[in-house]
Amino acid sequence: MLSIGFVLLTHGNESQMLRLTETLSRIFQNPRIACHHDFSQSSLNKNLFPPNIHFVKDYAKTKWGSISLVDATLRALRLLYAEDAPDWFYLISGSDYPIKSAELIRSELERTTCDAFMTQKRIDHRKIPDKSQEAGGGFDHPWYDHLGYQRYIGRSLPIPSWRHPHRGPAAGHIRILNPSILKPFHPFDEAFSCFSGDQWFAANARAAEYILRQELKPLLRYFKGRFPPDEAFFRTVLGNAPGLRICPEIKHYIQWDSGNHPRMIGLQDLQLLLDSKAHFARKFAAGSPVLDALDAYLGISELSDPPISNSRHTEPAPPK
Repeated sequence: MLSIGFVLLTHGNESQMLRLTETLSRIFQNPRIACHHDFSQSSLNKNLFPPNIHFVKDYAKTKWGSISLVDATLRALRLLYAEDAPDWFYLISGSDYPIKSAELIRSELERTTCDAFMTQKRIDHRKIPDKSQEAGGGFDHPWYDHLGYQRYIGRSLPIPSWRHPHRGPAAGHIRILNPSILKPFHPFDEAFSCFSGDQWFAANARAAEYILRQELKPLLRYFKGRFPPDEAFFRTVLGNAPGLRICPEIKHYIQWDSGNHPRMIGLQDLQLLLDSKAHFARKFAAGSPVLDALDAYLGISELSDPPISNSRHTEPAPPK
């Protein structure tokens, strides 16, 4: 049977973590889970968790939008594949939750010819993209061409003596976007491209092994000064991997309609979750009623009248 593991990034809310890991342990039959928990942000009683949960001992202090999230992911990925290497793994957070059965997920992974599922936007380092498009629409929208170039190719240099006409002396900056000037300052060329996309992804053991055997320090140094590095680092590594096939879709259901952070998912989203092609969803508030409904759908609760999907997926509803 195809084995599935998890790289879990957390920094708080022990009860929500417990619920997620217990659910994963139950429906995936005690999978190997490598958890990077930032103990500098919150304490955790590791004894409460199932024995298949392995915690990164040398944890990193993490911060949203920083290279520390890439570092944390790499530490957990090394731990996950240190022994009993799973055939596939999912990168998830403590506010994620499964929305499809293990049987359906395994069936899809067994049939796929892909080595990884991740959204991928190629950032062309050779020219400045048009900025005429209005903002919005995600990575596949034309407006992101310019934003991605600005984030991962362009450079911002400080000008300490700059004076704002209304705020007085302040540290300003100048943004350099000219590709000819930038060429010596980035690692990209005709044979090595920059890619960006959602932070969360799924990949098989072949892709994991490729990541872990690369010399990543130069790329880590480059992306350390970029925001956000976690949306580009792993896509760039795997996007340039010879022989690996990347399916440009994400197996997470996410609602991006509230700025820089996903909207919390509620009961009003339940049918959309069940009808989607995603395997996991985020973000959920701890104790949200929609989690109880998902438990009923997955067949792991005693709720009566569990929701039944009208999805195109041929997945049976759990017994009442």
